[in-house]
Amino acid sequence: MSDDPASIDGGAGFLAAIDAELGELDRRELRAPASALSQGYRLQGPGSSHGAGSAQLQAYLATRAPATFAAVRRVLHEVASLRPDWLAKSVLDLGAGPGTATWAAAEVFGTVERVVLVERDKEMAALGARLLERTPVRPAADIEWTSKDL
Repeated sequence: MSDDPASIDGGAGFLAAIDAELGELDRRELRAPASALSQGYRLQGPGSSHGAGSAQLQAYLATRAPATFAAVRRVLHEVASLRPDWLAKSVLDLGAGPGTATWAAAEVFGTVERVVLVERDKEMAALGARLLERTPVRPAADIEWTSKDL
């Protein structure tokens, strides 16, 4: 885990990028799409947002992405505490969504140089790429998006 104060703050970058993407959108408008998204998760499991419309993608960003980021960050902090000498240099993010786990890994380790994100939903991958464009903070210098159905 990086103790260097100059290391990347992936969380701030990711959450700021989400805020920039959602802009001045009235979050109350996302209640119905968020409900539909949750219903899909309950009935079909994670990944059921495949082919979701833009309102559901916005709902995902507003509701699920920050919670997923926090959960992944917590797990990775546990990994870092168990292996303080280990430095993560690369990340393979399968089912990447908008890159949530990648951002968490970058924040926790601060040593990530290369990232490969694999996401089947082209709209979700495009959303992740836009989030990268919306912030000067990047989770890694070398980032590759791949569209595949695992």
